[in-house]
Amino acid sequence: NDRKVREEIIEKTVKKFGRLDVLVANAGVLGKANSLMDDTEETFSSVLDTNLKSVYFLIQKAVPHLEK
Repeated sequence: NDRKVREEIIEKTVKKFGRLDVLVANAGVLGKANSLMDDTEETFSSVLDTNLKSVYFLIQKAVPHLEK
């Protein structure tokens, strides 16, 4: 979920292979709670950060290279 890591992943891939043809954006965590009623806002935010936001922003970094 770290912005710098996402940028490095894309840039290192493009540098090594000269281009980016495909991106498999797969990430996921379940969180610590066992039920909806036990979930906390912090746990839910962590799940969203990993499962949604990190994938979204990784794709955002990759699109300019995929469009070439």
